[in-house]
Amino acid sequence: HAFKDSIEFAVDEVEELIEKTVKILGKDLNNVVNVGVGMVVVAAIELAKKDKVSFGPPDQSTDWILIIKK
Repeated sequence: HAFKDSIEFAVDEVEELIEKTVKILGKDLNNVVNVGVGMVVVAAIELAKKDKVSFGPPDQSTDWILIIKK
């Protein structure tokens, strides 16, 4: 049962998210919990990119902001 605003992924998409997450985490941080949580973050970032949402520090600052481009 899907929630109202949920997004479903095909098995091959999940495999790709796991592979990307494992690569990002590196061998020292690879475990079922880190990969499980990390793949959700990777998926969210990829979906945000498709919606032209970017994350990064503003110019001349160490604080991070969320930038939404329409």
